[in-house]
Amino acid sequence: MTLTNEKIEFLYRFFDKVFEGMGECLYISDECTGLIDLMTSLEQTVVDYSQIESGEFEGVKFDSFFGCTKVVFLFEGWDIVIKIPFNGCYCFDPDTGEPVFNDIPNHIVIENQIYEDASDEMQEILLKNEYLFNYNDLEIYAQVAIEETERERIHSALSQELLDKVQTARDSRPFGYQYPCDDFLAAVMLQHPDTYEDIFDELCNIGDMHNDNYGYLANGMAVIHDYAGYKSTSTQ
Repeated sequence: MTLTNEKIEFLYRFFDKVFEGMGECLYISDECTGLIDLMTSLEQTVVDYSQIESGEFEGVKFDSFFGCTKVVFLFEGWDIVIKIPFNGCYCFDPDTGEPVFNDIPNHIVIENQIYEDASDEMQEILLKNEYLFNYNDLEIYAQVAIEETERERIHSALSQELLDKVQTARDSRPFGYQYPCDDFLAAVMLQHPDTYEDIFDELCNIGDMHNDNYGYLANGMAVIHDYAGYKSTSTQ
């Protein structure tokens, strides 16, 4: 993955706009706040991210997605997505009303370690992150863009033989607390007929496999783009 200087300069201007020049750290509000703000500093500078979930900047349409561990920006016509890890989340103390910050580790660093530790077969379905630059103190990463998530994809009917093979694979190993759907497992089987058993064994180590964390490239290849799970630390 490579970005032209023109696109990197575009990203700096975009972040200046959406983060209003801030960027020491990035905390997302927890459910207990009842708010949908994005806090970008411990001094409580707040950006209302409902205003930047989608829009147009310098003629380029964009969409953004705010998860538990990172924000992802998609720009129309780009073949990559931009990912920024959160430093943590915050809520308000019910007695004092003061914000309480809960730090979390950099989940993109966690993903990168998972990728490096994975077998060659597993790396074929894990999309790698690439560090781009720092915006102030925020680490900016890129990843190949998928064409559609599992939730968006329309599959043709699976043969009974393939469904039976998927069920056998499920019954023989302990997939995580959210495991891949039959269609995704079938796609991996078809695309990696000689190595899918080994891939499935490694998939068991990735717990958070809901339908938005994996999908398909433009060529139809089944891939996983979010595979760090969720790891928290104690509240400061």
